[in-house]
Amino acid sequence: MFSNKNFFRGIYRKKIISVLIILSLSSISSFGQNQAAIDSLLNIFTTSKQDTIKIETLLKLSHLYADNNPQKGLQISKKALLLADNSGNKKVIADCYNNIGLYNRRLGNYPEAAEYYQKALNVYRKIGKIQNEGNCYLNLGVLYGNQGDYQLALDYFQKSLKIGETNGDKDNVAFCLNNIGNIHLSLGNNSQALEYYQKALKINEELNIKYAMAICYSNIGAIYGAQKNHTKEIEYYTKSLKIDDELGDKNGLSSDYSNLGNAYLIVEDYTKAMEFSQKALKLSEETGDKNGIGWILSNIAKIEIQLGKYNEAIDYATRSLTIANEIGDLEVKKLACQRLSTSYEKLQNPSKALEFFKIYSLTQESLINVEKNNQITEMEARYQAGEKQQKIEKQTLELEKSNAEIKLQTTLKYAFIIGFGLMLLISLIIFRNFKNKKRTNAILSKQKHEIEEKNEELQVQNTEITKKRDEIEQHLKYTQKLQEALKHDLSHYMQLSLRKIINPHFIFNSLNSIQSFILQNEKLEASIYLSRFSELMRNVLDHSLKEFITLKEETDTLGLYLELESNRFEGRFSWNIHMDETLTPEKIWVPPLILQPFVENAIWHGLMPSEKEGKLTITIKNKGNTMLFSIEDNGIGREKSAFLNKTRKKRESHGIKITEERIKIINSLNNIDFQISYYDLKVEENTGIGTRIEFLLPLIQPENYD
Repeated sequence: MFSNKNFFRGIYRKKIISVLIILSLSSISSFGQNQAAIDSLLNIFTTSKQDTIKIETLLKLSHLYADNNPQKGLQISKKALLLADNSGNKKVIADCYNNIGLYNRRLGNYPEAAEYYQKALNVYRKIGKIQNEGNCYLNLGVLYGNQGDYQLALDYFQKSLKIGETNGDKDNVAFCLNNIGNIHLSLGNNSQALEYYQKALKINEELNIKYAMAICYSNIGAIYGAQKNHTKEIEYYTKSLKIDDELGDKNGLSSDYSNLGNAYLIVEDYTKAMEFSQKALKLSEETGDKNGIGWILSNIAKIEIQLGKYNEAIDYATRSLTIANEIGDLEVKKLACQRLSTSYEKLQNPSKALEFFKIYSLTQESLINVEKNNQITEMEARYQAGEKQQKIEKQTLELEKSNAEIKLQTTLKYAFIIGFGLMLLISLIIFRNFKNKKRTNAILSKQKHEIEEKNEELQVQNTEITKKRDEIEQHLKYTQKLQEALKHDLSHYMQLSLRKIINPHFIFNSLNSIQSFILQNEKLEASIYLSRFSELMRNVLDHSLKEFITLKEETDTLGLYLELESNRFEGRFSWNIHMDETLTPEKIWVPPLILQPFVENAIWHGLMPSEKEGKLTITIKNKGNTMLFSIEDNGIGREKSAFLNKTRKKRESHGIKITEERIKIINSLNNIDFQISYYDLKVEENTGIGTRIEFLLPLIQPENYD
């Protein structure tokens, strides 16, 4: 969905300050890999006699390569770690761990990155560096966000955000808000994502952090892209590109070029789409960013498909798939397999197309996890509730502090009065104090009683609310389990239906027919038959993944099946599909593959055992708010068919039973009234001359099913 390899970003551009080095990272990043800056740092390193200064100098030097040569940055950071280990300075050791984690993430070495980030986090905790601990949480969130583990990523972002808000670290808070917005965007929660991005952008504009502003512009552009407002999308990506170009940030530029390439691909400006994508690929290859290379190669493959260059598309998609498998990125793998399946299909290679379509489907299933989405939502709700509780506790503490100050002032006042009164009349002061104390105790006693009564009322209300909430939660859980069970059964029977249609006998006989054409050198007939067979297989695969398809799609697929069966049986039967002219098949929805089991049953058990020329008629009529489906054959009839099945081994056929089970489940999920009737056609002597099957299906409007 996103080609932006910096979709999640952490904090690594932190100032490293020493007594002798007055050079902040902001000044370093302004001149990139400037040779003068490199020479200056190397001179400090060689002339300094203090290990701490040498280590800090190496870390500064590594940051010069952060955007352009992460491999070099990794090597320098490891040298710094060797010196840090000898110095015993735990803070500096943790800084080295953090740097090594950063460059491993940039290079796609995710397990190593997680290991070093965790090492840095453990050290910062031990030495009490809270702000650095928060930065480590942020970097870990970025790492797992890039790998698609949004639940774990959100947990780390929230921990970092809490520390940043407590310490007043606005820079860290902005990063956390931006990354939490990225998680919502990846889950399709566009409005929530935009809210977090705007909060982050406001902070970054206040602090004038340009590269962070570029990130926000890029992500807001992604929101407009999701909302199909591509003019605004391109506008915000261009804003991000302008800032990254000014900063000389190669990773940011690669991200911007890739995003613009995607946007122009959607608006079908393939020339600009290819131009920006190639620029992005070149920069990602220069920086060694494997994750970014995988995304961009997949996007270029899609552009080549749109241009009809399917062999070139296969080359780019194959390279993308290799990288995805190497770094374990499921999103990139899914897109690469989709591109390969489409390209091979266009090149008339159905076996390869089906192979990669299966891999694509399995990868898609791994990525779709509704339960994880619910857990993330629940986690954020707990976090927000905790935040509110903290505010309440803070206000309570301030109120108690204020009350204590008031009591102290009151005590001092009374002390002054008592001291002054002692000089006048000690006995009168004692009596007055006794009277005031009695009155105060009475008031306090009354207030205490009222508070206790209020607490009891609140406790009763809280108990009732908890009980109601538990009842509602139990009901929701039961409903969800029931719906999940029904959907699982529906999926199960849809897969059974799919295996019924694509049975080994049908495929084997169809392939034999193709082979026969080839052996007889009837190339045209073989090509036509193979094309129709491939089209049928693709339709069946596509439709089996959907709950409803259009009536036109259903009848087209049924026509392909009848055409192949009629050819295979050398014209032993003819067929027709009649549809009421008042029906618009493109705007009517039906359950997929609902007619085929009845048609197959009519062919095998009605027409094939008959010696006369077979005729099969499928009729679809408009009956007000319903449609009447009729399948009629002139075969041997159900009674004779049943007799023959007893005297010889019958061909197993469970398609109708499977279809009836599907119908029951669809009724439960959609409240549809579905009826099936069977009629034996006979002459006066009660001789069977065929069978007619009829069933009613309510009209389903397209706005209910997209």
